Amino acid sequence: MQMNILLVQPAGWSLPWLTAILRDAGLDAYRLEQVSNLPQAIERLVDHGADLVLLDRAAVEDAESALLRLQCIAPGTPVVPFATVGAETLLDRELVSRCIIRIWRASQDQRRLVHRATHDRLTGLANRWLLEEKVADAVARARRRGDPGALVFLDLDGFKAINDRYGHDAGDFVLKTIGDRLQRVVRESDTVARFGGDEFVVLLEEVRDERSAVRVARKLEAVIAEPVPLPHGPVVVRASTGLSLFPSQGTDLHDLVRRADRLMYHNKLSRRLDGTVA
Repeated sequence: MQMNILLVQPAGWSLPWLTAILRDAGLDAYRLEQVSNLPQAIERLVDHGADLVLLDRAAVEDAESALLRLQCIAPGTPVVPFATVGAETLLDRELVSRCIIRIWRASQDQRRLVHRATHDRLTGLANRWLLEEKVADAVARARRRGDPGALVFLDLDGFKAINDRYGHDAGDFVLKTIGDRLQRVVRESDTVARFGGDEFVVLLEEVRDERSAVRVARKLEAVIAEPVPLPHGPVVVRASTGLSLFPSQGTDLHDLVRRADRLMYHNKLSRRLDGTVA
């Protein structure tokens, strides 16, 4: 986790001073950025946000007005105004150090809570709630850009037999292994989610057409089918997949999953008739 600190100061005289404070506080993961004036600070906050803003009064004409604008732009982000004389920072070093440490700890706690609420405990993948938000954002982008996306629904075949034969610890290991493999296959802009039980969903943004999405689905099937090492010996798990395109075939998670699930069930049934699925 990285702490983001924004220094608003014309010449950045306080950068070495702040760097020393961060070093002494034991913070290794931080981003310290300096801008020269209020418009630059507002642009930076709108685009990237910050965990703490240090505002040199020399950077603005009216410190109180600037403080209010920054707090309106980034509500909840602490803004600490201070003064300088020449290159000397008139701000208590111990006070800044305590403030930074307190904000850092609070942001870590907040991020942990958010992660727990939006990710599956076992696999660390996105959960259904986060997936719903990701789908809404992806559909909106697809409409703006005119680039379709796809939702791939994956259901593991014969997973219950692994739990029955080797126990739930083995089943959990298989699920975590498959989740890791799926994340390695897709792009950083895509989302892998555990939908529930032995079902996974992969959200693909900016696919050229349905054939491109099908190729990705086949790649996902292939990586799932690689043997998973267990203490009793390797096991092979296969998956049945179905997909839907957005926004042409659905614009929310419910509709997209329903369509992909129907196609997945059809594919699973066809494989059973062919004798390729138990």
